[in-house]
Amino acid sequence: MRFLRFQTVATAPLVAAALVACSPDISVELYNNSSDWLLITGCKEPAYVEPRSTVELGSIYSCSAQVKIAGPSSSWRYPVRVPGQPYVHEERLAFFKWRLLVRLQINSDHRILAVPVGSSFPIADDTPQPASYPLSGEAEA
Repeated sequence: MRFLRFQTVATAPLVAAALVACSPDISVELYNNSSDWLLITGCKEPAYVEPRSTVELGSIYSCSAQVKIAGPSSSWRYPVRVPGQPYVHEERLAFFKWRLLVRLQINSDHRILAVPVGSSFPIADDTPQPASYPLSGEAEA
């Protein structure tokens, strides 16, 4: 019994390390539901998104705490927040490798909505949202 307890304690860190190593990435996809071109900065690389189209911003882990979205005449800062289930889409890429996808939509009123699993772009303004959504941007001078 004593040996069995030691073996369990000794292997626990290995199991924990394996679970962390298998953690999925969380990617962000943003749909521009406005009539303006937008520039998104604050993630790995700046990204332009044309009206009524989608851009992949990459891993949420490559984003800073705030993302800046600039339009033709003004810009806004948004906190980076991951909505909970059922707003996180899962994509299996290969055996034991998958990623989670957060699909967001920015509207002409500068609010960002989380897109529920099973929904497609564009979503209606009255689509139920998780806590802390829709995100409202802080205008920059």
